[in-house]
Amino acid sequence: MKQTRPLKIAVMTWPQSLEFKKNLDGNPEISGFDGKFLQLILDNFGVDFELMIPPDEEFGRKTTNGSWTGLIGMVQREEVDLSFGSLIMTSERKEAVSFSIPYTMTGMTFVYKTPPYEFSNFTYVYPFDILTWCLSLCSMFIITYIFFLVLRRKLSFDRILLEVYGSFLNQSLNVTERRKKWKWLFGLWLLFVVVLSFAYTACLLSVLFIPIKKDEIKTFRQLSEGVQKGTHRALPPKGSFIIDYLATSEIDYLRIIGEEIVKNKDFNDPTQRDKPLGSDIVHLTTREELEFYFVDPNSRENYILGIEDIAVSPVGIALRKNFSYTEKLNKIISATGRAGLFQKFMSDEYLKVKESISRRLPERKLWRQLSINNLAGVFLFLLLGLSFSMLTLIFEIIYYNFSK
Repeated sequence: MKQTRPLKIAVMTWPQSLEFKKNLDGNPEISGFDGKFLQLILDNFGVDFELMIPPDEEFGRKTTNGSWTGLIGMVQREEVDLSFGSLIMTSERKEAVSFSIPYTMTGMTFVYKTPPYEFSNFTYVYPFDILTWCLSLCSMFIITYIFFLVLRRKLSFDRILLEVYGSFLNQSLNVTERRKKWKWLFGLWLLFVVVLSFAYTACLLSVLFIPIKKDEIKTFRQLSEGVQKGTHRALPPKGSFIIDYLATSEIDYLRIIGEEIVKNKDFNDPTQRDKPLGSDIVHLTTREELEFYFVDPNSRENYILGIEDIAVSPVGIALRKNFSYTEKLNKIISATGRAGLFQKFMSDEYLKVKESISRRLPERKLWRQLSINNLAGVFLFLLLGLSFSMLTLIFEIIYYNFSK
């Protein structure tokens, strides 16, 4: 059956993906890798067309009364002939509308702003965890008691404890009584404190040179933990299939993310796409869209992209049930797929954006000047040590004068 009226097409616009504007003749000009692919299909149809954007700017979700929103809803209600825009082909959507054959595959991942570096006045305790510090403290008291027994209490426990503590700081162990008989014990202890002090120094230098980032998340399991703790919020596109996919998942940590999204009604607002991301806001979207987001080298430095893909699914074009160009459309998609044209459009757009960004990038400064705040913890520790030493000296002078 020949199409006599213009094709009505619902699209979802997105920078570098699909954008359109009317030229001087009043005809729409389509750009972006998705847009070029759509234009190729329409050129083969050889018919006039009209582009429309869904009022709610949703991809399509099923409501409680059985109707659909967004791109899927417009096709279901036959307001348009087809909908185009990274539509995932799910079994539920196939019941509402027809689909073309897939023209690509995509998966869902996430992106969020790189958390700030952690600068603390107690950076000097970071090289070891709590367990290591506790075990080191216990070993100091245990070996002090052993030395106290070995030396047959010829030296006071406090004196030996001070000597053992000094050995942690690479000071000599001035315990000479019966040292020859128990030299193997003293040797083992000195070997232990040397290894421990060197390990601490190496770890401390690494922390000072490369600051620690807070709560870095790269997997969905880590994201689930962040969502449970309330430190992060996961925001999928409104009307995306990923919401139901997560909420009904058999994998516990994925289901937790979905349930929190539904409970808090956390969705990505399409009207605020240009709003900067926050380190506590995690956006869920397709990886192909994020590839363009990370063209800018500054984005790769300032944002973290998830290393996992979930819900990898085919992407197709939603059609009316009685759409007359279904067979022809499938032939066009099949031919373009064999030629790899969709991937070529993506690659061309990627290079175009990359070249455009590289021209306006300022010279990057990799070195940052240290401030007094970065070293405040070290100076505080030094001041406490000097104060303690001064108090000890005063106490010894007073004790010596009164003990005469």
